[in-house]
Amino acid sequence: MLAGERVERAAEGTAAVLAAVRATIEDGAEPLVPVRAAVSASLVGVAGAESLRRGSAPVPVPSLG
Repeated sequence: MLAGERVERAAEGTAAVLAAVRATIEDGAEPLVPVRAAVSASLVGVAGAESLRRGSAPVPVPSLG
């Protein structure tokens, strides 16, 4: 359910994430994924894109330490 409305089965995951984001913003709830972990996961995609740009050459994945 999202905002009291049923959602299609295929959209349940998206609805759950949206509800959690809303709870974080509006109610101050802890995020489902800590910020550092989310940014670290995103950096893998950035490094992958750079690798493809370089012809699939290896590139380091930045560390947030």
